[in-house]
Amino acid sequence: MRETNAPFVSAVVLAAGASSRMNEEDKLTKPLLGSNLLRRATIAALNSKADEVVVTLPLGRTKRMDTVADLPVRTVISPFAGMGMAHSLRSAVESLDRRTQAALIVLPDMPLIESNDLDLLLREFSEGSVVRATNSEDAPGNPVIVPKQLFAEICKLKGDSGARSVLKGFAGMTRMIPLSGPKAILDLDTQEDWREFLASDRDASGSGGGT
Repeated sequence: MRETNAPFVSAVVLAAGASSRMNEEDKLTKPLLGSNLLRRATIAALNSKADEVVVTLPLGRTKRMDTVADLPVRTVISPFAGMGMAHSLRSAVESLDRRTQAALIVLPDMPLIESNDLDLLLREFSEGSVVRATNSEDAPGNPVIVPKQLFAEICKLKGDSGARSVLKGFAGMTRMIPLSGPKAILDLDTQEDWREFLASDRDASGSGGGT
């Protein structure tokens, strides 16, 4: 937990997507380094200084539910997540604790993100600001902290745009925080992504994942 006077921030792990580019294989529960993407991301969020962890899940994906069932998180079913990330985001935002001043959006298909990266963003957050991770060359990526003031705009989103379109309108209030290497932009979205990641020399075990 952070200092008592710090804003209450909810970490949101968006795990309701369809893995549509993985040839019917569920990328979030596919074995990876002794665990899987969903569990690693959820534990990274739990090990961070976020005040609560919420995991959005789709209807019918019982293996995803089983993956986090033993963890101290709150799960939210997003029944329309198949229509795009916006619906998953909306389900998460509408479920947040009334004390929440911001949402730390965590995408579970990003295997290099660790709890210390999340804590770095949390330390940079101040009430009303947007905090967004970049790679080491300043390319914008994820995770991102979205303040409560933008929740209403997020709930208007449709399709698969996520919060990107909302963030564009608030560039002046956004703090860009670099993470090492490609952490903020590397995701495992396709079978080719997986092959390249597993074949690389990169140490992806990470202290924020775990089993």
